[in-house]
Amino acid sequence: MAGAGPAQAAQAGAVLTGIGALLAAVDLVAIYQFGGLAGQIDLDVYWLGSAILCTAVYALTAWRLPTDFFGYITLIGLHNLVLALARVLGLSWEWQIASQAALAAGQVEAAFRLARGPERWHMLARVARWWPLLLLPVAQILVLIVPGQPALGQMVVFVLAALGYGLLAWRFPRAAFAHVAAWSAIPAVALALRAASLPAGWYGAVAALLAPLYGLAGRWIGRRMKAEQPAGEPLARRYAAAADGAGFGLVALAASWSASSPPR
Repeated sequence: MAGAGPAQAAQAGAVLTGIGALLAAVDLVAIYQFGGLAGQIDLDVYWLGSAILCTAVYALTAWRLPTDFFGYITLIGLHNLVLALARVLGLSWEWQIASQAALAAGQVEAAFRLARGPERWHMLARVARWWPLLLLPVAQILVLIVPGQPALGQMVVFVLAALGYGLLAWRFPRAAFAHVAAWSAIPAVALALRAASLPAGWYGAVAALLAPLYGLAGRWIGRRMKAEQPAGEPLARRYAAAADGAGFGLVALAASWSASSPPR
């Protein structure tokens, strides 16, 4: 590349490498479609094998060329691999979504640990920190429109989402994460009651029993936050406020449910 300096040449090389990495997945699709494999190899099995290969290529590239782009395609490849595995195992739609939510929640902890590791992995840590903020809300929305009777799977997705947001709040402290974690747990309770086939009249009683636990959890988290975080005092108050707000929300729901469907 005439007239280009080292920085421009490195940038051009990274772009070409990125295009090549993306074309690897396109090539594997073309091989299956036009190479006579469609009638010989199960699509889901081929998908899993291709996902393993592509994810390995993306991860190696991200290790050699640590940029945000390669970090994102590595995570996309990992989620694609888990989804392909869920398809091979024959999991229903809600459990396929739950597998994605579980991986997203795990990425929060991975991001925290990678950020404390070698500098080469700091880029992937940054990407893994923010990726769950996109994936978890999408999983929560999609699982609610799954047909059939998926209450148990829906509950698991909301529990995993609450866990993911809670890890974000703990590892990367922000009050917004605490609020989202606290409120995500409320639909999980309702879906658990639905999965247990408990009469609707008991929903209010269960919500009223759980409301004080939110307040206790908020106080416990506040004490831990003040002990372990450098700027723990103001953040602890915000976290306690998040738990209290969700607790008051449960009280309101309990009153509404009890008024509309009293226990029998």
